[in-house]
Amino acid sequence: MKLTDNLTDHFRIDTVHTKALKRLRIETVSELLYHLPARYEDISDVQSVGGLEKGQEAVVYGQLSGLKTRKAWKSRKPIAEGYVEDGSAKMKIMWFNQPYMAKMYTDGMYVKLAGKVAGSAGKLYLSNPEVEKLDSLPIDRHDSIFKNTEIGKVG
Repeated sequence: MKLTDNLTDHFRIDTVHTKALKRLRIETVSELLYHLPARYEDISDVQSVGGLEKGQEAVVYGQLSGLKTRKAWKSRKPIAEGYVEDGSAKMKIMWFNQPYMAKMYTDGMYVKLAGKVAGSAGKLYLSNPEVEKLDSLPIDRHDSIFKNTEIGKVG
C-alpha cells in the first residue's frame, strides 16, 4: 500500500461512506491519514464551574439538571438547555439548533463537558459543549473540587 493509492483499491467502502469521504475530499490513503480533527480538548486542564470566565475554552466534570428544549425568542430556532453542577457552582449549558441534546441525556447524569464559555457577567453559559457520559465523577486526590460535596461523596 502506498500513500498515493486510492482507498477503494484496498478497502471495501459502502455507498454511505463513499459519499461522506467524497464530501470531505478524501480519496487517497495519504488524504485519510492527514485528515485531522477540527477541534482538540485539553483534558489535562479540568476546571471548576465556579472559576470559569467568558471566552475561555473549558473542560468540566459535573452532574446535569433541568434539561429542556425551547425556541429562541426572535429567530424561533430550537435550543436545548440545562445546567451542570460540580459542587463549586452551577452553570447553564446551551446547545443551539440541537434540540435532541436535551433528550439524549437525563437529569442527574454525570458528564464531562468541553466547550466555550459565553454570555455576560453573572449570566455565563457553556455554549454547544461536547458531552461524554460518565458512570461517576472522577475524584482526584489532589483536586478538592468534588470532595465533601453531595456530588463527590464516596461510599
